[in-house]
Amino acid sequence: MKTIFKTKSKQAKPLAVAWGESGPFAVPIPKDEPKRMATLRKYHILDTPPEDDFDNLATLAAQICGTPIALVTIIDCNRQWFKSRVGLDISETSRDVAFCAHAIMQRKLFIVPDTLKDKRFANNPFVKSNPKIRFYAGMPLITPNNQALGTLCVLDRVPRILTDHQTQALKALGSYVMSQLESRRQIFDLKQSSLENKRATGRLEKENVELRTRLKQAEDSLRKLNRELGTNAQILMNLANQLELCGPLSQVQQDYANLSKSTCQSLLMLTRDIQPI
Repeated sequence: MKTIFKTKSKQAKPLAVAWGESGPFAVPIPKDEPKRMATLRKYHILDTPPEDDFDNLATLAAQICGTPIALVTIIDCNRQWFKSRVGLDISETSRDVAFCAHAIMQRKLFIVPDTLKDKRFANNPFVKSNPKIRFYAGMPLITPNNQALGTLCVLDRVPRILTDHQTQALKALGSYVMSQLESRRQIFDLKQSSLENKRATGRLEKENVELRTRLKQAEDSLRKLNRELGTNAQILMNLANQLELCGPLSQVQQDYANLSKSTCQSLLMLTRDIQPI
């Protein structure tokens, strides 16, 4: 199998690893891989710049375990990407040659004392050629919803066995790497929530301005209608009074005149009672 490794050059491309009918991976795939990938996307960690917090943890892991290589790895859908790396120049590999792709299949420390004696890795290009890995130990980075994003791992060019102290330290450092990832995710979510709140506040302020404008228009219309109603009521009352002055009215006419004046009086009182807000 021909594998292309991505170096620091922006033009280099990782090997496209196929899913489905074209052939299976050379590494196992978690049964809940879609859920794992959905969880990974929530951390917004892939292809982010180096950060001291992760670099310091990788360096500490290498020093405690006495290995020339230490990595903080993230397993993407078709690649293994390094958030932090000590003693290794490449920034990612294809997933089908990743030791860490095996490590994320379990929830405890994954150790390969001698890669040449393990059929899963004996023909791995990282074992057969540079950097000629002979030892691997990776602590899975487990999220609160029990998904493995990648590992904190140490590698050596000679077979070896970790001491109990080194094993416990690597487990503790792995947990701390995961806590750093979780903190980054929470900070990202808080920033997004803050941004969404600002947008929502902006929308509410805009809607409030529009509501005030419509209310002002309604007040103006009500004020205009009130004036017109009062004016027209007064005109009708004056007409009724003038009719009475023109001469004697029949009983029916007088009743209409009285009804008109009474109605106009009620309207005038209504216009005085109704005042715009």
